[in-house]
Amino acid sequence: MRILQFFLALPFLLFTGCTTEMPEDLVSVYIEAPTSAPDSSLGVVALATSGVQVTVFCIPIVQAEHILNTEVVEAGERDIRSTYLLVQADRRSAPVLMAATSSSESMGKKAVLMVNDKAIGIMRIDQPVLDGNLYFAVENGSMSAAEAATYWRNRLNPSILLIRKIREKEGK
Repeated sequence: MRILQFFLALPFLLFTGCTTEMPEDLVSVYIEAPTSAPDSSLGVVALATSGVQVTVFCIPIVQAEHILNTEVVEAGERDIRSTYLLVQADRRSAPVLMAATSSSESMGKKAVLMVNDKAIGIMRIDQPVLDGNLYFAVENGSMSAAEAATYWRNRLNPSILLIRKIREKEGK
C-alpha cells in the first residue's frame, strides 16, 4: 500500500519543483506619437477612469524587463504637492528615454504607463528624462492619487521582482 502511495505522489513531487512562477502584471512605458508618425505604427490608449486618450507608438519605449522598481513619491511646490508613482528604468533604457524625450517635438507630449495592455498612468514630458526616473500620475477607480499610487506600487513590485529573478536565472 505504501508503494502505491509513493508512486501516486511521485509525479506531484517531481512537477512542483519544475514550475516557473509567472508575473501577473507586465509593466511598460509608451510615448505619445507626433502627428507626423505613420498610422501603421500607432495605437490609441485611454486611461480607464479619466478617459484621457493618447495616440502612442505600438512599441514600448521601456519594456517590463527594464523596469527596476516603483515607489510612491510626492512632488511639486509646497502649496500644490501631488502624489506620483515613480517608475525607475534600468541603465539600458536611460539612453533610449533620453533620446525619445530630448527632441523639441517630444516636449509637451505624454508618456503612458501600461499594465497588461491597460493604461493606468500618464506623465507630461516637460524636459528630457536623463536618469531613467519617470513620475506618473496614476489612477484606479475612485481612489485618491496617493491611494492609487500605493495600490499600483504594491501590485507591480512583486511582478517586477519576479521578472528580474527570471532574467537572472536565464543569465541576462
